[in-house]
Formats: sequence, C-alpha cells, structure tokens
Amino acid sequence: MLEWLLAIVSVLLIVGVPLLALYTRERVKNLAREETDKVLADYRHQHERALAALNAQNQRRTQEFSLYAQEQHRVYAKLYRLVREASDRYSGMIGLTSGPDFEKYNQEEVQEYLMRREVTGTRVREILSMYEGSNRKRAAEVMDELHLQLNRRDAERAFIRAKNFEALYELYLSDPVRSQMNVVRSTMAKVSVTLMRSAEEGRDRQEFEKRETMEAAVAELYRVMRNELRRGYSDDQVESR
Repeated sequence: MLEWLLAIVSVLLIVGVPLLALYTRERVKNLAREETDKVLADYRHQHERALAALNAQNQRRTQEFSLYAQEQHRVYAKLYRLVREASDRYSGMIGLTSGPDFEKYNQEEVQEYLMRREVTGTRVREILSMYEGSNRKRAAEVMDELHLQLNRRDAERAFIRAKNFEALYELYLSDPVRSQMNVVRSTMAKVSVTLMRSAEEGRDRQEFEKRETMEAAVAELYRVMRNELRRGYSDDQVESR
C-alpha cells in the first residue's frame, strides 16, 4: 500500500509540478497582456483626445484666419478707393483745368451750386447779392476763386479720410502695404502743400513732377495690394485641393 502511495505521489510530482509551472507561466502572461492592453487603451484614448483638441484648435485658427483674410480684403479695397479719390482730386487741380462757366449762371443756379458744395452762411448771401447786380463778370471771378478753394477743401477732406481709415485699420495692413502707404502720404502731402502755396504765390514749377511722383506712389500701392490679395487667393486654392 505504501508503495502505491509513493508511486502516486511520484507521479503527481512528476506531472503536476510542470503543469503547475505551465499554468503559472500562462497566467502571468495573461496578466501582463491584460495590463499591456489596458495601458495601450489608455494611451490611445489620451492620444485621440489630444488629436481631437489639436484638430479643433486648427479648425479654429483656420476659421479665424479666414475671417481675418476677408476683413483684410475689405480694408484693402476701401483704403485704396479712399487713396485714389484723394489722389484724383489733387491731380485734377494741376495743369489745365476746366470748371463751370459761372458768368452764364443765374442766381438760382448759383444757389444750387453752393448748396451742393456745402457752402452756407453769409458767404452765400454775399455771392447771391453780387449776381443781383450788373457786374456779372466780377461775380463769376469770385465764384471761380471759390470753386478752386472748394476743390482744395474736398481734396484735403479726402486725404484726411484716407489717413484716418489707415490708422483705424492698421492692424490689417501688411508691412509692405504700410511702408508704401508712408510713401503715398508723403508724396500726397507735398502736392497738398504745393497747391496751397500756388493759391498764394502762383504756380509751382515742380507741381507736375510732384503730381507724377504721387500718382506713381498710388500705382505702386495698387500693385502691392493686388499681388498680396492674389497670392492669398492662390494659397486658398492650393489648400482646398
């Protein structure tokens, strides 16, 4: 009987111990695999969250850039229009110019002209009283002088509007546009001073040269703005593809 028990124990030891070792090893592998899977799942979850946050940030930046680009296009268009308006007004006052033939105006036409040009007060009454008299030629000379003054006034107003708009939306201007606007303002200011002195001292021999310099500066501003807007349009096309 004892021999049988010893035999059974021997068999159990010979067979059971390896089986137990095998079971223990497999169990350890399974536990390690489960832990690894859990770590990988946590990492994948964190990675997906980080990727989602990055995508949201990129979308927000893209949207903000799109809104900025749209506003920049609007600013460029309006700023150039204001600059061109001021430049055209100044240019129109240099060289051969033509205006209304005030000697042929009657009192009603003069009054309509003054209202349209925003002239009020005693100046209106003085001019209208001159047209009641017989010296129509002198009245026309006064109107010619006033016409030039009003043209200078409107040119100055247009120049001020352009400068104010530039200052208000300067954050939307690129460095090349800001640099060229400095040139435009400088050349336009010189023309403004020239016209002011011409009214007091007579024609300036350099007024044509100053006008051409101003017009060239405005043309260069147009080129810089157009190239920037076209480049932005091309970049948008590339991104959409």
